Amino acid sequence: MEVHRCRFGIHLQLDPELEFDREVYPLGLLPNAGVVVGVSQRMSFPSSAEFPCFEPSPQAQTILHCLLRHLLQ
Repeated sequence: MEVHRCRFGIHLQLDPELEFDREVYPLGLLPNAGVVVGVSQRMSFPSSAEFPCFEPSPQAQTILHCLLRHLLQ
């Protein structure tokens, strides 16, 4: 569990399970599905290239845990 200090001097305890994946860049929100759509990168090993490449990978993350954390505060 991490402890952060906000600009008002209040300490917040953030549980890693209740946070969004920091490796995913959010692109949009699907409110009917309760999902944040984002993109991350992954390594690919094409046979035509000598070195591995990075390619975008779509990701979806639920927002339920963030809503629950907000309601419990």
